[in-house]
This record gives sequence, structure tokens and C-alpha cells, in this order.
Amino acid sequence: MVSSFLVIFIFFLNYIIVASEPIEVPRESYLTFQEFLNEKSSDTLLKSVPADWLALTFKPPLLGKYKINDFTILSISKFTGPIGNELSNINRWRSQINLDPIYDLKKAEFKKSSNSNVVKREIEISNGDRTLFIFWITEKETHFFVKVETLKSFDIKRVRPFVESQSWQNI
Repeated sequence: MVSSFLVIFIFFLNYIIVASEPIEVPRESYLTFQEFLNEKSSDTLLKSVPADWLALTFKPPLLGKYKINDFTILSISKFTGPIGNELSNINRWRSQINLDPIYDLKKAEFKKSSNSNVVKREIEISNGDRTLFIFWITEKETHFFVKVETLKSFDIKRVRPFVESQSWQNI
């Protein structure tokens, strides 16, 4: 009698569990390889990031983004292939801080240097309230942009050692 009662109880319990709302079992999720690469920390790519820079979240084409101080953000991006000439890039940056385009590179005050396969350009663009300092490094068909945007006076010499310490061809 006890065993038949136990069988009926188990049957009834099983019926209640099956008949009730289905229980969703959490599934494990895995990153695809591309998602893994996209989430790869900039610390593995970039060298000599100063300890007082706060790493911020970023998405491609950025390789890294840092808060240098309460008024200054640094971002690093990478592009391959054609990305426009110097004048078109300068005008794109000027538009980011609400400045009119220029039509002559002589007004841009671009500093340019090169050695072997690397061309380095540097420019400062300001609208009085916001200033952009851009380092444009070209290695063959790959372009790196280190952009510093600040709302206050900023000594760009603090960033130069970081830019110059990178092995751009290995990033």
C-alpha cells in the first residue's frame, strides 16, 4: 500500500512539474573569434600607457581610449587603405569642433616628419573652447590617429612620449 501510494505521489509530482511553466535553463554564451578580437584590451596592444590615465571603454576602429584628466580624453584609432588626403582629414577634425573648412594646407600648420616607412604628422586645432591635438602616423597603408581632445589648456608634451614609444608596425 505504501509503495503504491509512493508511486502515485511521484507520478502526481512529475505531472505537476511537467504541466507547469517550462523552466528556462541559462545557456552559456561564448564570444566569436571576431568579438574576442574586438574586446581585446588595448593594454595588450599599446605600450607605456601612463598609470594615471583611466582606461575607458571603446569600440573599433578605436584601439584604446583614455581619460587623461577631467577635461582631456585621448583616443587611438587604426585604419587601413585610403582615408583621404591631409586637407580632407583636417577639415573632418575641424568640423568635429564646429569650425569652418579651410581650402589651403598652408593655413593648417601641419608638422610633418618621416623616417624609413613611417610618416608622422601633428596638428593642433582649436575653436577657443575645445582643442584637438592629432598625431597621424602612417606606416605603409596603415594609418593611426592619436587624438587628444581637451577643454582646458593642456601640455601636449605629456602625450608625446606615449606616442613615440609605440611600435606602430606591430599594432
